[in-house]
Amino acid sequence: MDFFKKAMPNTDDIAHFINEYLIVKKSQYYGKEEKDVQNVIVKQLRNEFGDTNVHSQYNVGGFLGLKCDIDLFDSKCCGIELKLAKQIAGNSSAYERLIGQVVYYSKRCYDDKLIVLVIGTSKEYDTTLKEVQNFIESLGVRFIFKEVSI
Repeated sequence: MDFFKKAMPNTDDIAHFINEYLIVKKSQYYGKEEKDVQNVIVKQLRNEFGDTNVHSQYNVGGFLGLKCDIDLFDSKCCGIELKLAKQIAGNSSAYERLIGQVVYYSKRCYDDKLIVLVIGTSKEYDTTLKEVQNFIESLGVRFIFKEVSI
């Protein structure tokens, strides 16, 4: 899949990569924390887009010191805010925090180049998460639910 390395990808390219090629196995999800899954994703992104182009915990600027989970090409391509469905499911505070992060990161750094990536099982992709997805997408931010694989 080195075709992505020929030029700086855009947000559509990253979303395509996530949807078609990114793999998070059940063994990399169950019993793991967000940071563990983030490392799995960063490794795959670095293999595809280069070590120096993928950053973990990217500072979005400002005095709050907030950091987007994954950044590609120093905010020129996109940012990815990662969530594990099992950690946010049924937790209204976690949903509120996510919405706040989306608004802040979009306005502060990424504009329309932010992707919210939720990793989970099909059972965890429930009506509440779909409602949050619809709200986030209404803000012009991409939302991708990626189901863990075997």
